[in-house]
Parts: sequence; C-alpha cells; structure tokens
Amino acid sequence: MAVALVCFVADCVIGYGIDKKKGAEPAVMYFSNAIAILAVSIPEGLPMALLISLALTSKKMSQRNNLVKTLESCETMGSATTICTDKTGTLTANRMAVRGAYVGGVKFDVDDKNHTLAGPNILNSTEVKPQVKELLCTLISVCTMDESTISRDTDGTTKFSGNPTECALLKLAEDLGTDWGNIRDTTKGRNKQTQSEGRVASFSSSPKMMSWAVPTPGGYRVYAKGASEIILGRVAQTINCEGDVSDVTEAQKKSIAEDIIKPFANKAMRTFGLAYKDMAELPPLGEDTDEAILNPDGSQALIMETNLILVGIMGIEDPLRKEVPPAIDKCYRAGID
Repeated sequence: MAVALVCFVADCVIGYGIDKKKGAEPAVMYFSNAIAILAVSIPEGLPMALLISLALTSKKMSQRNNLVKTLESCETMGSATTICTDKTGTLTANRMAVRGAYVGGVKFDVDDKNHTLAGPNILNSTEVKPQVKELLCTLISVCTMDESTISRDTDGTTKFSGNPTECALLKLAEDLGTDWGNIRDTTKGRNKQTQSEGRVASFSSSPKMMSWAVPTPGGYRVYAKGASEIILGRVAQTINCEGDVSDVTEAQKKSIAEDIIKPFANKAMRTFGLAYKDMAELPPLGEDTDEAILNPDGSQALIMETNLILVGIMGIEDPLRKEVPPAIDKCYRAGID
C-alpha cells in the first residue's frame, strides 16, 4: 500500500506539476495505476475484490427489477446492444381477445388501435343469420375444456381462468349474448352427468386440434377447433351466412388461406379454425382412425376429425402491456435493439 501511495503521489507530481495536466481525468488514471500495483503485489485479493464488486452490482440491479442469475453477467449488462425476449405474458398482457373473425363467409376485421373486439361487430351484423351465430356459440361452448372459464371481479373486470385462447373464444360467445356455462350444463354428452355418452379428443401437439362429439336425435354432432391450417385442410364443406352448407373446392380453401388467415397472421394474430360435422354413429375405439388422412406428426387422423364443415376462422390477439412501448422506446434511445 505504501508503494502504491508513493507511485500515486509521484504520478500526480509529474502529471500536474511537470506536464501541466488539468482536470480530474489524469487523477483517475493515476489512481487506477495504484490499484493495479496493489492487485499485482497481492494477487490473492483480486478474486475476492471482484466477487464483492459483482455482488454489490447484482444487488443494485435487483433493486431496479433486474435479477441476474450469474454474477459475471453484471459486467456485460452495461454494454448490451440487443435484447431477446419472450412475448406472451412478458411483452403482452396474456389476455387473449378475438379481434378478427371470418364467420359464414363474412370477414370481420378490426384495424383500430383501441383493441375493439370482433364480438360486437358479429352480433350487430345483419348478414350473418341468427342460426349461424347460435351454431358458432354452441361450438365454442361445447368444444372448450372445463378448466377454461371467465368470470367477473368485484370491480366488474373480466377474469380469465384456464387456457387464455379458449377464454378468448368464450368471451366472444358471451359478447354474442350466449350463456356458455348453461350450454355446457344442458348439452347431453357434455355436462358432467352425461359426459360418458359423448367423446372428447383433447388438444395435443400431434393433431393440433381438439374435438368433442355429443349425441343428437339423429346420431352425433362433432364440434372441432384447432390450428387454422389444420382445420382448413380437414374441411370438405363450408357454411355460409344464411346457414346453407355447400362443398368447398381447393381454390376456395386457397382463397381463405390467402385472404383471411394470412392477413390475420400478418397482424400478429393467432388464427384458429372452427368446424363441425354430423355422424350417424361414432366408430368404436381402435377403428376410429382414417388411414388416408394423417396428422402433422404422421399418425392417423381420427375419423370424427375429418370431412368437417367450416364455420369460421378466428384471429386472436394478445395486446401489449401498457408499459412495454415506452420501455422499448427507452431501449431504442439507448442504442439497444
């Protein structure tokens, strides 16, 4: 320490007395030289000094809501040029909402920035007949899991529980004036008392869709939902705004993909397809797959999930958290991408 002090004083004398340097910058450099002499003469103290410095830095960063797992990363955080971040639930509010829709051949697209929902537009539409709206709401109510529910807090705000995507669809059904809970409770094969009379194929990464078959007076009705490209590939017919069913051609499918699904996806919406089919009876387990149609992973598709009737395509958006745009603006001003 004595040698370091002597060197510091000597540097100051030479710098300020002989070389006539001014300001605090030379003194900082002379002080750094003295610290370097200490580190060289007592090397075993350097790791401890670095550890203490990084620990103090980590504590300061955590007080600014920036918790780091590795102390060494504190050293490089100050020179970050790019931030790679998750989107859902981090940049976004994780509160999915149906913003765009294609129902019965009619497109409902919202371009404003006020997060207007598609539900009121569909409800007020005179093109889409009531029976088509009712079919859409029944499909959503039946073909969603019990864990997905929406409720109201004491302050009147909507509370989602379960899968956010399914909750967005339930909110759409609610906006259309439907009591989705009552449909679940009264639909045979869907309510808890008669669930064994229906059949559910839960959503998985294999088919990228789910379906729920419920008994009807004439047999069974299968309601299905899933990734838009999968549903579109499985449909053989489509329903129009009047409720009439007609065959769909490959050209029409391509048009839906280009004019509906792609524009929704370009607006950062998650697109979901909704469809149904009527069957005289369900094939027994073990014989219920279609050898000609395969799932994305190569497994055979279920017969009840093929030759469907397209009801609509939903564009689901997850709005940004309100504090995200100003935070990104700060990053840009700091030169961080």
